[in-house]
Amino acid sequence: MDLLGLAPSADALNQYIDRLCKLASVQNTEPEVKAYSDAVYFNYFPLGVSLLFSPINGYKPTTGAQRTVLRDKDLLLDSIDIYNIPKTKPAANKGSSTRKAELAFATYLDLPITLRSTFAVGPETTGKDFVEALGEPARKGGGAGPSSGSIGIWCEWTKDGVMVEFGGIEATGAQAWERGKDACTCFVPPPSMAVPQEFQSLDITGKFTMNKVDSPFLDKPTDIQSDTDFVGRDGQHPGIARCWLTITGGIPGTREERHLTWTERSHNDHLFGYVVGKSRRVNVAELDEDFLKNNWTADTIEHGVIQSYVESDTPKSGTSWIANQTWGIQEINGERRYARNVKFTGPNGEDIERLLVYDYLGPL
Repeated sequence: MDLLGLAPSADALNQYIDRLCKLASVQNTEPEVKAYSDAVYFNYFPLGVSLLFSPINGYKPTTGAQRTVLRDKDLLLDSIDIYNIPKTKPAANKGSSTRKAELAFATYLDLPITLRSTFAVGPETTGKDFVEALGEPARKGGGAGPSSGSIGIWCEWTKDGVMVEFGGIEATGAQAWERGKDACTCFVPPPSMAVPQEFQSLDITGKFTMNKVDSPFLDKPTDIQSDTDFVGRDGQHPGIARCWLTITGGIPGTREERHLTWTERSHNDHLFGYVVGKSRRVNVAELDEDFLKNNWTADTIEHGVIQSYVESDTPKSGTSWIANQTWGIQEINGERRYARNVKFTGPNGEDIERLLVYDYLGPL
C-alpha cells in the first residue's frame, strides 16, 4: 500500500491505522497532534508509529493547532517513522528528555517491512527521486562543470552498486548541490565499476573516479590527491604517442598532456605548481622499482604499462618531491580495473607506496 502523498483523512491511511490497532490490540486510534507552521505530526504512541504531514498550497498551520481545525486537503503525508524500542534499565534513561520521548512509543508490530525492490530510471529521473528511493549516497563529487573540464555532480550508492551522474545547469556551478535535487539523470554507469572487457592498456580512454574503498593502501587522504580523471589519446598527431589527463574534484580542474617519448616537459598549474615530467610506455621488466611492476594483468604486461615520472621544479617551486607512477589494468576482487601504482618521495624523504584503484564512469 502506497501511503505517501495522502491526506490525513484518506481512506487508505485510516485502513492502515485500523490494521495496526488490531495487531496491537488497541482500541483508541486518536493520535496526539503536534502542529507547526511547516510540519504536522500525528503520533500514535501505542502503535509505535508517527506520521509527518507537510503543508502544501501555501498553507501554514498555526503552531499548536488542534486536529479539528487542520485543513486536510492542504496536508500530504511526507514520511512515516516507526519505532523499535529496546528494553533498557531505568537508570539508562535518566536525564534524557529525547530518550523519554522515544520511550513514549511502543514497538511497531507490523514487521517485517518489505521495501520495493525495483526503481525505474528514465530521462526525467531527478536527484531527489534517487534519494527518495535509495537514501543518502555513500559517495559524491563533481559539480565544477564542463568549462573547467569537470563533470556534473555524481552520487554513488555503494551498497546498491549504483553510481549516477546528473546533467543540466542544476548539476554544475557554485550551487550545484543546492540545486542538484532537480537535476536529471545524465549517465548511469553499470553496477560494476570494472572497465569493459575490450578495454586494454593500449587505449585507456575514459572517465574515471578514484575508489577509496578499493585502494587499500590509501590510508591517509592527504597522501595522494586525486578524484575524477578524464584520460584520452591524441588522434591529431598519430606519429607521436601521447595522451591527455584532466583531473577534477569539485575545484577547477587541471589538464596535463603526456608525450610517451620519455622526454622531459615543464608544466605549471594551480594544483601542483611548477613540475618537470616525462612519460613512456614501457615493459615492466625495465622498471627499477619492484612496487611499480606488481599485479598487472597479462595483457597489460604484454603491451606494457604507462610510466609517468613527475618531480617538482625545485628552483621555481621551492619544494622537492617525486611521483613515479605506472598505469594499467589490474584484477581487483575478480574484476578488471584501471589502476595506478604510485611511489611518492616527499620533501622530507617520505617513501610512500600507494595502489590507486579507479571506477570506470564511461567513455568520453
